[in-house]
Amino acid sequence: MKKQLRITVDGEEFDVTVEEMGSEASASTAPKPKTERAAPRPQAAPAPEPKSEPAPAPEPAAAGGQGSEKVLAPLAGTIRAVMVSVGDEVTAGQTLLTLEALKLENEIVAPSAGKVASVDVQVGANVESGAVLVTLDPA
Repeated sequence: MKKQLRITVDGEEFDVTVEEMGSEASASTAPKPKTERAAPRPQAAPAPEPKSEPAPAPEPAAAGGQGSEKVLAPLAGTIRAVMVSVGDEVTAGQTLLTLEALKLENEIVAPSAGKVASVDVQVGANVESGAVLVTLDPA
């Protein structure tokens, strides 16, 4: 008795013919043509960006002084790691800290190059969406 089966291994589908032969079974495999693709595996969604509203005029920050750029929490969560300290020079896109939210770790990155004026959170702190995490002075 022969059976046709379709097996998916690491996202690639194979058509398999299995033939029962007494107490042993043999199998032959042939890769399925690439015309049909399995649905892609779901991936963790990136942290949502803060809603893009017109940026208000910069206000003097207590810790950062005139013209400081505030890096805000995109969503509520717990601070898991802080990778910078006051006085560090950072580049645009550099990871500043890790925020765990909804069981996912989100890297919070510098929106532009600059110097860290203040780090307003500590590891283990719970923060709300919109909370100031770090302030940067322009480079």
